[in-house]
Amino acid sequence: MNTNLKFKLYDKKKNKIVNYVDCSISIADGGVQSFNKDGIMQGTLNNRHLIPIQYAGKKDMNGIEIYQGFIVKRIDRVTKEHVITGAVTFKNCSWWIENKVENRKVLLFTLSPVDTVIGNIYQDKELAREIGSEFKEEIKNG
Repeated sequence: MNTNLKFKLYDKKKNKIVNYVDCSISIADGGVQSFNKDGIMQGTLNNRHLIPIQYAGKKDMNGIEIYQGFIVKRIDRVTKEHVITGAVTFKNCSWWIENKVENRKVLLFTLSPVDTVIGNIYQDKELAREIGSEFKEEIKNG
């Protein structure tokens, strides 16, 4: 398991997941504090449209990094059977693939899965709805 603590940001205004290097993320409330090109803070009020999403420390079979809120399809490496399709979540100190419609979840880190990122809950509304993980955050103040 990778111990790097990395984040990407979902930009609600652009409906896009972005890499943003000129910011810090508040652990307490998940707020994003950005800085201008001169290193001057710009304030979190202007950044309520930015949602931090954490790296889970794992890549899928195609080398794509898996982040919180990504939708993963899991196939068993041995039996080749479909195991679950769900959103990656962090609960009870562990990363999970969770399908709320089927009311089940499996650990992200196991021995014989083949995981493939097929979307994310932020941009793929229909796919997120199918697994019961709709992203409902509204843009506030901006």
